[in-house]
Amino acid sequence: MTKPEGAVEKKILEAAKTLFAQKGHEETRFQEIATRAGTSESQVTKYFGSKAGLLDALFSKARAYIDEPLKALREETEDPFLILERVSTLLSDFFQKDPELLAIYLFSRRFYTRVSPEQLLYGARFRELLASLFRKGREDKIFRDNFSPEAAASALWGAVQGMMRDKFYAERVSEFPDFSFEEMQTVSRAIIRAFAREKRK
Repeated sequence: MTKPEGAVEKKILEAAKTLFAQKGHEETRFQEIATRAGTSESQVTKYFGSKAGLLDALFSKARAYIDEPLKALREETEDPFLILERVSTLLSDFFQKDPELLAIYLFSRRFYTRVSPEQLLYGARFRELLASLFRKGREDKIFRDNFSPEAAASALWGAVQGMMRDKFYAERVSEFPDFSFEEMQTVSRAIIRAFAREKRK
């Protein structure tokens, strides 16, 4: 269990979150984070050690936005089809609550040259969770037999991640396409239903 954040820690994390989402981890200077947070570089170092420490702390916060609702959903239903359908909804909810934090979670591997092993492993674990749901659905005769659950999981995750990325940057750079949350959910459902044995309502 993580310890509660103090006021200074919260300000530092908020500053780092905004700067990392806008400029990327590599382009953000330590001094910029301290200045935006209204504190000193020594305070940032005291609480987080380095920019990598800040990125890890933000990534841990992001995980809670996904892990906790997903755990609640899995307690609510065991139907892998319904759980998979709700993945894009969970991420949409996350986007509406904290788009900058979602950007850091989703795009760290793509936009930051240094990403911690924990981050890379968590992304792999999330895709494996999706694959396990596709496998269970296949065993339960919800999905067809002749497809790779791993490929299905990558297709779903890649589509959702790409559309979320474009939506985030569409609000900042006009050449990125924008999508509604309903459109993103429609695309996700289309991918999931492509593997179904029969049409689902």
